[in-house]
Amino acid sequence: MQNRLPLLIALAGLAAAIYAVILNLVTAVPAAAQSFVVQSLIFAVIAIVCGIYTLRRGGGWRFLAIAMIGPAVFVIADGGMRLALSLHQGV
Repeated sequence: MQNRLPLLIALAGLAAAIYAVILNLVTAVPAAAQSFVVQSLIFAVIAIVCGIYTLRRGGGWRFLAIAMIGPAVFVIADGGMRLALSLHQGV
């Protein structure tokens, strides 16, 4: 089981990154946009934590870490700006 732990963390990080991007893309619907943005930010943070763990493993794991960290940083930048703008407008 100990040998499967890095693989499970990598898969969880990839799933969190994909889910964060999906939630970030559906925020165009104004009714639930703020809750989707918050959820996408949470999943992006999970993806970054899993990506850092995977990056520290070294070797071929670095490519999986890049696949997690890249989209997660985009989601944090885009979702954070959307959340800041919606809070600034008071919607």
